[in-house]
Amino acid sequence: MVKNLFLTNISYGLIGKILNVILSIILIRVLVDTLGRFEYGLWMAIFSFMGWFSILDFGLGNTLKYKLIKLIASKNFKEAKKEVLTMYLLMITVATTLFFLLQGIIELIILFNLLDIGNLDIKIYRQVLFFTSLFFCINLVLNTFYSFYFASGKPYINEIAMCTVSFINIVLLMFFNQIFNINILFVSILLGAVQMLVAIIYSLYFYLRNFLSIKSNEMLPKSLWLERLKMGGNFFIIQIGIVIIFSTDNVLVSNLISSAEVTEYSSITRVVVTFLSIWYLVINPASYRVSEYLEKNDYNKLKGLILKLNKSLVLISIGLITLSFFLNDILSFWLGYEIVLPYGLAIISVITIIIRMQGEIFSSTLNVIEKIKFQAKIVLLAALINIPLSIFFVSNIFNSSTGVIMGSLCSVAFITVSLNIYFWKVLKNLENQNEF
Repeated sequence: MVKNLFLTNISYGLIGKILNVILSIILIRVLVDTLGRFEYGLWMAIFSFMGWFSILDFGLGNTLKYKLIKLIASKNFKEAKKEVLTMYLLMITVATTLFFLLQGIIELIILFNLLDIGNLDIKIYRQVLFFTSLFFCINLVLNTFYSFYFASGKPYINEIAMCTVSFINIVLLMFFNQIFNINILFVSILLGAVQMLVAIIYSLYFYLRNFLSIKSNEMLPKSLWLERLKMGGNFFIIQIGIVIIFSTDNVLVSNLISSAEVTEYSSITRVVVTFLSIWYLVINPASYRVSEYLEKNDYNKLKGLILKLNKSLVLISIGLITLSFFLNDILSFWLGYEIVLPYGLAIISVITIIIRMQGEIFSSTLNVIEKIKFQAKIVLLAALINIPLSIFFVSNIFNSSTGVIMGSLCSVAFITVSLNIYFWKVLKNLENQNEF
């Protein structure tokens, strides 16, 4: 049954990923055609900047996800409802505080001209930042529903939800574009509102199916709130590093080069990151196998699993490297105009994602073994060197967005090599302990 559940999630998840990719390609094309290359690049830079603050949920989303897994599996929906209601209250508190914090940061962004806005009216620019921050904070709370379906063993529903968002955005953008000229402010409001409404629908669907019969609206005892916050803190440390490494690129390109070049950079990133998303469909079920082998002290099978995953990655890597030679043509067709990617951007982007994919093998396995603190230290160290490296490469070697991705490559390589060495060291210690 467990095996069938894995296969169901992989198959439906893969279909969802493919649909998501297709819809994302269409959506980006519609947005570029609607806003123009410059305004789309600016919107992506603002959206990426807001993404940095997603870490300020203090790991509560991940905490809820792992708490719900056991409760839902044991059909203890009464306690599960307590977890959900408590987490919503904590998340609302965090999101409200974050919203007011963002308003101050927005003023600093405008004051110091941190983004290239070209000829965009400053009043519209300020409104774009306000509504983007507003919907970001609202959706930070509402997107908790992703944890519901992951914990209930149906993460593929999350893929369906993302497809729903993209599809509605495409239809509405094409519809409204026939009525009036759409600008960056309208896009910011529309996309945020659609995400909010879809999140409400999927949250209500889960609630009605699982919690409606439970009359009590009791939350967890306050004595447990601090425990949940501490647990979230373990995830929070890693989230900080990940956001700094992988969400600063668009802003760096906008600030160091121009907002116009963000369009090509973000588009090529979306293409290669798609393969990472597909890779997660393999890695996530493999984590359950890792847990099974550890419980039986079957370290030979664990080694065999790691070897199989690396062999699979070799095949995927060959396909990705081949793809890099055609990315210029693919993006030109996708965006609807002829582009020339900066020298080395395509191949370095592909190599970066391949190295990151291998790092996920060891990261997910170490998470199961509960060796998280070392990962947090390594990721934070990599985050500290990422931005200086990107600035160095842009200023002294590439003078293009290639320098930004080169900084990311160095950071990702440092993480992957460190986790690789640490994993085999941990495994050897486990084997030695088992001998006694």
